[in-house]
Amino acid sequence: MIMPFPGAVRGKHPTPGGTPPVVGPQSFGPLAWPAWRDFSQLAQAYARDLFGYPIDVRLSEMQCLQDLLCYAFIRQNLPPGARLLDVGGGRSRVLAALAPEYECWCIDAFEGAGGGATTLPAGYGYKIIVGSMGQGNAALPDAYFDFVFSISVLEPGLAQPESALRAIFDDIRRVSRPSAYTLHCIDSVRRDGTSFAEGLRKLYGAAADVLDPITDFEPVEDMYSTRLYTMPEKAYIQHRFPVTRQKMRDFGDIFTFNALFCAPGSPEAAAGDARQPSRFAKTIPHIRLMTPCRNAAGRIDQTIASVVGQKGAFHLHYHIQDGGSTDATLAIVAKWAGDIASGACPIRCAGVDFTWESAPDSGRYDAVAKALAREAADAEFVGWINPGGTLLPGALAAVAELTAACPDVEWLLGQRLHIREDGQADQYDPGTRYPREVVAAGVCDGLLWQFVQQEGSFWRAALWRRAGGFDARLPGAAEWNLWRRFAETAVPYQMLAPLGAFRREKGRESAATEACRREIDQILPEQERRRRLEAIRQAKRLTIRCIEPSPTGELRNLTRQGPTAPPGGKDFFAAMYGDREALRAVCRKRSRELAGRVQSSAPRFSVVTPSFQQARYIEDTIMAVLLQGEDDFEHIVMDGGSTDGTAALLAEYPHLDWTSEKDRGQTHALNKALKRARGDIVAWINSDDFHTPGAFARITEAFANQADAMLILGGNLWLYEDSGRTVHFPGKALSFDDLLRYWSRGIPPAQPSLFFKKALVEAIGLPQEDLTYAMDYEYWLRAARRYPIRQIPYLLATNRLHGSSKSGSGDDWYPFFGEYHACYERYRQYSPRWKEGLILSVAVPFPLAGATRPARQLARLMALLDSLGRFKLRAMEVLVVTPAPGLVAGLDVSGIPVPVRIVQAQGDDAAAFVAASLQAAAGRCIQFVPPDMRYAQRWHGPMVDFLLDNPGELLVVDQELAPMPHAWLPAGSGIVSNAVYNAAQLRAKWPPAGNAPAD
Repeated sequence: MIMPFPGAVRGKHPTPGGTPPVVGPQSFGPLAWPAWRDFSQLAQAYARDLFGYPIDVRLSEMQCLQDLLCYAFIRQNLPPGARLLDVGGGRSRVLAALAPEYECWCIDAFEGAGGGATTLPAGYGYKIIVGSMGQGNAALPDAYFDFVFSISVLEPGLAQPESALRAIFDDIRRVSRPSAYTLHCIDSVRRDGTSFAEGLRKLYGAAADVLDPITDFEPVEDMYSTRLYTMPEKAYIQHRFPVTRQKMRDFGDIFTFNALFCAPGSPEAAAGDARQPSRFAKTIPHIRLMTPCRNAAGRIDQTIASVVGQKGAFHLHYHIQDGGSTDATLAIVAKWAGDIASGACPIRCAGVDFTWESAPDSGRYDAVAKALAREAADAEFVGWINPGGTLLPGALAAVAELTAACPDVEWLLGQRLHIREDGQADQYDPGTRYPREVVAAGVCDGLLWQFVQQEGSFWRAALWRRAGGFDARLPGAAEWNLWRRFAETAVPYQMLAPLGAFRREKGRESAATEACRREIDQILPEQERRRRLEAIRQAKRLTIRCIEPSPTGELRNLTRQGPTAPPGGKDFFAAMYGDREALRAVCRKRSRELAGRVQSSAPRFSVVTPSFQQARYIEDTIMAVLLQGEDDFEHIVMDGGSTDGTAALLAEYPHLDWTSEKDRGQTHALNKALKRARGDIVAWINSDDFHTPGAFARITEAFANQADAMLILGGNLWLYEDSGRTVHFPGKALSFDDLLRYWSRGIPPAQPSLFFKKALVEAIGLPQEDLTYAMDYEYWLRAARRYPIRQIPYLLATNRLHGSSKSGSGDDWYPFFGEYHACYERYRQYSPRWKEGLILSVAVPFPLAGATRPARQLARLMALLDSLGRFKLRAMEVLVVTPAPGLVAGLDVSGIPVPVRIVQAQGDDAAAFVAASLQAAAGRCIQFVPPDMRYAQRWHGPMVDFLLDNPGELLVVDQELAPMPHAWLPAGSGIVSNAVYNAAQLRAKWPPAGNAPAD
């Protein structure tokens, strides 16, 4: 993941040069005092990997260049899976880039020392320990890490006693495996012909007392040598002057000293040591929530919906504790329980355990005390949410990220957000912080300090148990007292986004607030609270901890939606490339320069863009191409006669080869552009999508390394503009057989990330104009019959999903599925594996035994058929199995896009149903479901793929889909409705109808 780093200043595409410098233990000596050439070569070799774009070393912050050195050392010397520790890294750009391949840890006090981080970054994939080296932090295991490094964090230690420095390095030795390397990049300053050589020598000596130095400490011979890399004046003015407030000639020249050490112990000893199990196992966390309620029929429905609708990699345990309601509350709760169990309610996390109980209690806090955390493990996060309150999208995903990645976080708060009864925002408070000292002193009383909002507060079960739960004597101020006791043993961490919302209700809020304050005054009088607050202010030390929400998550800081941000609040183009307004001027200037060139030979790239009524987005598409740093390209835009200002915008970029005229649709416009294209490599990008930084350089390298490749696929990021969420599809190699599985994830491959040679068009022709939605899929199938699709592991492009695109918001792809299946039917004849095209048979008994009201049963059956017809998988059939075909005489299946057959069973018992289903099924896989089964869209794909890839397996069970009651299935057979079976294997095991089935 790319972490924003303003210190890395974008530069032009680097001129190809020699090989990058070798950064290893044997060759490290010169890199202790690096030269300009060293950093230039490192930037040329690794800047795109680390930052996502080339950088200008003349304008970049020193830390960005130190990052490159550490990144290069890791890449060249440590294999994927190695364990890395960044000391004081905070927002570690190196770890964020390496986390997908390495086990990454960071320890930082997050106190802002030396301009360091004050806010924990979430969602970058590395584990964060809050603390400092030199204190023997037990969260860092002994002899565990393969590489320990620090960047610009040891400078304050130069003024400390040597014993304090020795303690830091002794702690580094403790956590390092024998013979593990440790690298430290230290900012230094020279002025008047001198530098901090003595301080560096002291630091080096302290390290050498406990670690083995790889290079000797020898200060550079000529401190004013032009060979030594020092921070240029332009970079100093931009990055350091706002902090130092001194001119560079007065402050001095900034350079870096890089010290490499090795932990004691031979490599042979390290190889002989048993490697410890990982302490950063990325398992699915469990989160436990509950809602206390009584007579809350008008408020509880939206609360439950906001909880069970949460998306993310976590398992939710949600309990409703009712106090004996006499209104419709219990009916609402029971309906939710039934919908979740049946699958009618789509589940978007790893699983939901929904339970409820109704019994008299003495109030809200009694209900919470009964149920909260009673089964939770100490490390699990728990919380409660009152009826009417809501969780914001992404709240539980954020909690799940912190469960393993931030073990020091025991208590998480969100920003305060109040909503009206109609659900609209009423009050949003992004500025209030909750220092531990203030909360512990009982000052958060709504008068001297804002109340801690309970909606969106989560804590680990161990903290709840340490605090002892609620004080039963406080019916009004129990929350205030609980937060006070929490703060005595734990630091509150505040997410810089709302996690939940409090619903304001006329008449209820003011009465509850007054009752709460009366109880607070009885325990801690207002005068005493004022005295405590003044003492805290005089002490001038507050423990404030904040967490930035994940950049790819759903949470939003509601104050950061600028005018260029889409409705979801995330401007992805700006996040990748920078400020749009500044880039617009740069890109238009570059366009004029490119338009004035004389290009006699064919370009390397032909970018082709069909467009219609996309003035809102197409400039991003154009600028992303211009910002690739590639000069050898042409960009052809075929617009369908837009009336929204597209033509005027295209005229602002004179390098474009564009036409705006009425056409026959998107494919016609695309084909006109392809006929005009002259480049060797074709990039087909629609007018609402854009390429990521460095995409063209990656593709150029890939085609050079794979000379026989005709198509190369990279990663693609779907951007759901309405919600701001993202889905990543990594690039993968695809054969013709792979592509025929249109029901699988990532098939068809994302067109903006699939580059192909112009020779492909000459070999197989142009895309088909008679397809509205699947013209790209048909084209890739036609191509893959002759040329396999190769892959590279880099993100190359983004797809925007929005209301005016063909794919809409991305939630309903129903119109695409029919054309995908038509392409499958056309091309499967060329594949021996898929010639027998039917993949799945879904068997449905009708009617269910003991069912009454046949008209209602028939309506449910129709609803099931309609939901099956909306699946991405259309290579399926539905078998309606009945002992009396006349019962379904009124079944109208004319609008169902998959075959529906009526199968007569030789009896009305469960065994006869299964036997008839297996005898009639033509699919390779089979599933047995009742007429009132409900599915999530595209549910079958992963299940079917598992059985197709593992023909020796009898069945696969989806644990996220709860099975229906099994009275209609043979007792003891083991057959369940939430499983898909290998039809041939099950048929071989199954006896004739009337006999007991074999297990």
